[in-house]
Amino acid sequence: MSNTTQTLGPSLTIRRTFNAPRERVFAAFTDPTLLVRWLGPDDVTMSDVAFDARVGGALRFVYNSPNMGEMIVTGTVTALRRPEHLAYTWTWEEDDKADEHESAIHIDFIAHGNETEVRFVHANLKSVESRDRHEGGWTDAFDNLGQLFA
Repeated sequence: MSNTTQTLGPSLTIRRTFNAPRERVFAAFTDPTLLVRWLGPDDVTMSDVAFDARVGGALRFVYNSPNMGEMIVTGTVTALRRPEHLAYTWTWEEDDKADEHESAIHIDFIAHGNETEVRFVHANLKSVESRDRHEGGWTDAFDNLGQLFA
């Protein structure tokens, strides 16, 4: 029996309800042509989005920030049950690979008639400061997503 304990970093939980059927909301999280329209903070644009929507599929998001320049996220889809659940890893590419940190995203899509509740968890973030930065970015992104269904 092992006496080692894995320490996980801070996590972020967001719950939002969108005025759209579950299939449409799920598609917004997996279709690159939709992801590019909402995924990111207000002051950031996306120049490239790739999302292979299958377990083991790769994802890559290229963000362009006026303050930070180009930023790249990579990951792998770890779970996909269309249209109810999606999970993937999330790693910011760093200049020094030793500075990279893999976190995990888990999303549940709950149908409520013609609306969909999204339960989003971004887990194992590097630090409390990282969690707080991600909270701002994800909050803006979910606000943008809501505009797709307005």
